[in-house]
Amino acid sequence: VKIHQIRNGIPLVDARLSSDQQERLKSRLGIPHDAFVISTLSRMSPEKNIDLILRIAPVVRQQAPSAVFVIAGNGPLLEVLKKQVNESQLDYIKLIGFYNNVRELLSISDLFLLPSFLELHSIALLEAMSMGVPLITSKDVGCNNDFISHKKNGFLLDPFKDEGWAYTIVELLKDSTYRRDVGQAAKETCEREFDIAITAARFEKL
Repeated sequence: VKIHQIRNGIPLVDARLSSDQQERLKSRLGIPHDAFVISTLSRMSPEKNIDLILRIAPVVRQQAPSAVFVIAGNGPLLEVLKKQVNESQLDYIKLIGFYNNVRELLSISDLFLLPSFLELHSIALLEAMSMGVPLITSKDVGCNNDFISHKKNGFLLDPFKDEGWAYTIVELLKDSTYRRDVGQAAKETCEREFDIAITAARFEKL
């Protein structure tokens, strides 16, 4: 028996918005122009662990008042999460529902966050990597450990513990050079391993 592992691939396109377009998008979403934007693209369901973001966001804001969390996606928990955000007056958490153009959101993102309990091979992670957005995601979930090297091209943390998530966000917010280097390493990983043309060629060869 021969087993071939062929991972997901995505189109690698340069779709970053211009500075003016980024400012208009921030304005439309109610994000201050000088905000540090932490984005999440996810289905709003229990296995995606969005509750963790709601718990750590106030800790981040205490140390980084410019931090804003933008969470995009639909799902059964969307209205519940919106109610939690409103009742807790967490106006720096933007639950925007389904958003059609992922790369627009990634263009205004300084950091990508995905604390899922369960994944297979997340396309959202690959999209963030392809745009050079440094990411923090769950260790030992899906195949994350196979292509993310902790503190090199991304950050792997325990989704069952809040410890470490806020600290890592704040440390990255403070160090733009490190952020840029990690994002660039992620982009290079994506270009090397997850170009849809390479994935298609592997299927063809198989």
